Amino acid sequence: MMRMMFRKPLLALLAVAVLASAACAAASKASSLARGGKGNAETSLERDIDGGIAITCEGVSLNNGVVEVKYILLPEEDVVVKIEGATDLFDVKGKRLAAPSGDYVLIGKESIGEREIIAGVKTPVTLKYTVPDGYALADSYARMSFSLNGQNLTFRNIPSKTIPVKK
Repeated sequence: MMRMMFRKPLLALLAVAVLASAACAAASKASSLARGGKGNAETSLERDIDGGIAITCEGVSLNNGVVEVKYILLPEEDVVVKIEGATDLFDVKGKRLAAPSGDYVLIGKESIGEREIIAGVKTPVTLKYTVPDGYALADSYARMSFSLNGQNLTFRNIPSKTIPVKK
C-alpha cells in the first residue's frame, strides 16, 4: 500500500523533470541560433562566420535615392575580406530591387569589394541599390543575400531605419 502512495508523485516528478530538461534544451538551441550557432540562423541579424568574423546587419536605409543595406564586421584577427554576389533585395510586400552592378560595395569608406580589415575594429560595410525617383522605403525587407569570403550569407526580416537629415 505504501508503495502505491509514492508511485504517482514519483511519476509526476519524473514528468516535470523531463519537461524542464526539454525546455532548457530548446532555450539553449534558440540562444545559439541568435548568435549564429549551428542550425538555420537566417533570421538572426547577428552571427559569427568562419574565420573569426562577427557580422551584424544594422538595417536598410534610403540615402539620396540609394537604398543601403548596412553591416558591421568585427574580426578576431587582421583579415582580408571579399564581398561579392549580392542578390536581389525583397521587401515584405514582394517588391524586388535588382542586384546592383558596378561599385555597389563600401568597405569602411572605400568603394571596393575586397580589402583588409583590422582585428577588434568594427568595420562598416554597405551594399547599395539604386532605386527610381520617389521610391518609398519599406518597413522591412524579407531577404537579402551575398557572399563574404566565399561563404554565402542570407539575412531575413531586415528592419528599415531612418537616417536623420544633416543640417
